[in-house]
Amino acid sequence: MRLPVAYKQRRAAVVHSPFEPVARPISLVSMVAPDHFDEIVSHLVATANAHHAATGGVNPEWARWYAEHLVDDLNSVLSSDIAVDELADWLAGADRRYRSEPQTSSWPKAYAVWLIEKYR
Repeated sequence: MRLPVAYKQRRAAVVHSPFEPVARPISLVSMVAPDHFDEIVSHLVATANAHHAATGGVNPEWARWYAEHLVDDLNSVLSSDIAVDELADWLAGADRRYRSEPQTSSWPKAYAVWLIEKYR
């Protein structure tokens, strides 16, 4: 049986890098761990605000700056042991991913979902 071209195109569009988790709808993750989800979103927003206040929002090393300010809070919330360098690399990758995919939510919510998927 031959598959329609539209099916093949949809199928090709869902291929993901083996290094990044497949995004699930935010509602599913927030139902599983709503306290962690909201707390992570809050940390991301607070870090973004602090970064903007400190740098004016222009900083080529933003991922490292964010990682240094987030790592302790995220390790506590996620019960993990993420290193600053690992988190900085992950944040830069998440930014590329967020910008390359159509999104239906804000970046802090999308990042919170991806962080929960990766580190839980």
